[in-house]
Amino acid sequence: MENLFYYLEKIFNLIEENLSTRLREFALQKLWNLTEYYIKDSLIIGQSIKYYDQMESACYHICQLLKVVWNTEESQLYKELKINKTPTEDLILQYYIRLGDRTINTSITDKTQTLTLRIGYVPMTGQQILLSMLIIKANNVPILDIFSKSSDPYVRIELMPRYFFPLESYPSPTTEIRQKTLNPKWNQFFRMTIAESKFFINGACLRISILDHDVVLFNDIAGEAFIPLSTIPKMAGSEIKNLPKQIIIPILPVSNNQYGIEFMILKDRIHDNVAKEFCDYELYIKNYHMLPPLCNDDNEFRTEAIKTNFVYDGIWQDRDICFDLESRLLRLIPGEILIEKIENVEDTKGNNGDKGILKITNIRLIWSATSMTRINLSIGFNSVNGVTTRIANSRVRGQAESLYLMAKNASTRFEFIFTCVNPSQTKLFTTVIGIHRAYETSKLYRELKMRGVLLSEGNLNLLPQENLIEKIDGVWNLSSEQGNLGVMTLTNIRVVWYSSINVCYNVSIPYLQLRSARIRDSKFGLALVIETSIQSGDYILGFRVDSFEKLESISKSIQVLHRAYVDKPIFGVQYKKDRPQTPQTAIENEPTIDDINEIDEKPVRMDAFAAYFSDGVTKNIQPRPPVFSEELGVAVEQLKEGFTMEDLWNINVD
Repeated sequence: MENLFYYLEKIFNLIEENLSTRLREFALQKLWNLTEYYIKDSLIIGQSIKYYDQMESACYHICQLLKVVWNTEESQLYKELKINKTPTEDLILQYYIRLGDRTINTSITDKTQTLTLRIGYVPMTGQQILLSMLIIKANNVPILDIFSKSSDPYVRIELMPRYFFPLESYPSPTTEIRQKTLNPKWNQFFRMTIAESKFFINGACLRISILDHDVVLFNDIAGEAFIPLSTIPKMAGSEIKNLPKQIIIPILPVSNNQYGIEFMILKDRIHDNVAKEFCDYELYIKNYHMLPPLCNDDNEFRTEAIKTNFVYDGIWQDRDICFDLESRLLRLIPGEILIEKIENVEDTKGNNGDKGILKITNIRLIWSATSMTRINLSIGFNSVNGVTTRIANSRVRGQAESLYLMAKNASTRFEFIFTCVNPSQTKLFTTVIGIHRAYETSKLYRELKMRGVLLSEGNLNLLPQENLIEKIDGVWNLSSEQGNLGVMTLTNIRVVWYSSINVCYNVSIPYLQLRSARIRDSKFGLALVIETSIQSGDYILGFRVDSFEKLESISKSIQVLHRAYVDKPIFGVQYKKDRPQTPQTAIENEPTIDDINEIDEKPVRMDAFAAYFSDGVTKNIQPRPPVFSEELGVAVEQLKEGFTMEDLWNINVD
């Protein structure tokens, strides 16, 4: 851009010196038109909002240099810059506004697939809206079962967009399934409670889908309709008799026409998690004409979704237990660091006899079979609630000391056993146990904390790798009727607020759990509204300062810090390698354990940690009595047979 300014300034001086006033204006306008075309042709897609801001600012400076007026009403460059500058959440709302208009403006004919329903809302106390609807019938459902030449339709109702209405908080109701009919009747009544602040947002809508239930394969989508919440009429009362008159809406098939410029821009924002999750969801429906696995209405598919637990809010890698993932989902995410890679590790419980590679990162364990990489595991450290060692029966090594992991998901408990083929390889034990301990002791980096011990002598206790960016006095927390005056502190890892009167009344919000930070209207006036992720409880926190300029500055600072953190997260798991990694002993030329009948009875690891750590899991061994140690001068537990005090101090670390 500097070269362009230099070139334009040079041409401008030549025009100023050699042309008359009338010709000068004409030439400068033509020069600007060419420059505008050049800039538009050179725009890079999928960049940050800051990039397009800078490009717009550069255009205004060029116009100022050339002494011309930028006709923004007709400029294609300006329109492209403007829409690329639009925040992701607003683009998603624009997408659903257009889909709502598509439903409303579609003409209904005798062959159009339609749904008949009655729908209305009633305001409730606590700033809530009660939405009521009666699903009556559908007509002209397409044939989706080629064997029966019919369909088994049912209706699914979902609130959109999903970042406003996550499935965990707003589950999607469905009607009963009607067998083998193209004109089903239901007459089923549904109610949904929605926050008033979300109900009247332009772009919030009901996504009503008709699906064909399939026992063997997947439930196909017959079509969809989008009803803007703002167009739903108000009811006189909450009873079913007060519902407005029935309406007939078209149920339209998914088509390429619904993916406009907003969707294309969102699709290019590959580093924006909200945009990526939105596009993945919509493209899944477009490409496969069925719901993504997490949203499937069949119990069997819900079970699979719980196992894999793909979430659309924040990262899942450190929280979930996933089986047989696609290879792209096993790649390291920003901020994830590979700490150790151990070859020839057996998943003794799930894939006994299969050698694999175990990767230990700062947030999870990744195991994949060597013979078939699609057989794999991803275990987030947040789901691990116990690590120990036990003697296990391995097909590769026979009886061997193995690493046991106890983990749990939303409703299921798991036990994983990993055995290393090389008996002298201790990194499997020491690294996993050490990293898990480091993960457990660094939760402030990743989890929202309320009323914790965050300060010392009036100052925030900074975490390792945390830098204080800004400290703002006079910030009101709007969680109570009168508000609480306090101090807000911004760092490179989190937003912290604490009360000026009682420092124990505080909140720490890591950027990892921050969904958005915007200025919104409230009963206290304009306020900074911070929304947190589903994982952290889906909180909405309000803060206010007296000056609007200061409020806007705080909001922009949080947004900038949040974007910087998302690009390069700091998970807080500190590690240190005492030695360079040594190559593992080659075992390819040795006979396999399966060919040997003898079992090696010597200790698998001659170090104190291994010898004594495994004691706790053996029920038949009685505790040893204490004896006086002359070396230490105190009473200690009697040593195991074959060990000396010197052995316990000389721990062998690989």
